[in-house]
Amino acid sequence: MPPSSTSTPTGSPLMDLPAELREMVCQLNLLSQCSIDALDPEATNTGALIQVCSQLRRENTNYFYTQNIFMLQVNRTTLPTALKWLTARGSTHLQQIPLLFIKFLTDDVIQEWREEMKLAETAGDLDRVL
Repeated sequence: MPPSSTSTPTGSPLMDLPAELREMVCQLNLLSQCSIDALDPEATNTGALIQVCSQLRRENTNYFYTQNIFMLQVNRTTLPTALKWLTARGSTHLQQIPLLFIKFLTDDVIQEWREEMKLAETAGDLDRVL
């Protein structure tokens, strides 16, 4: 006779883990090793786990915002998107962000700065650029 369980399987191995283990897995997934460029489509995958289901969102959204550094690179074409991103976060999540860099760029330096950022992040010298 199999041991009885008080929890009902959800069909998701992650959701079937005890809350403490699930929290550890989620935190490893949600903590970025470098600043998150909020307008970079590739960077949005960092918080993808909190998009999976409402329970994961409830359990981990605060961790995502309080433990990561965010960056907005703004120019005249990305300004509307940056404003939408800020508005969508709401005041609660914006207040939780420990560090938000907003860099206003002219169009001719954007590509140069992105290349410099990638090199600095790879070398672990992000402070030099920011």
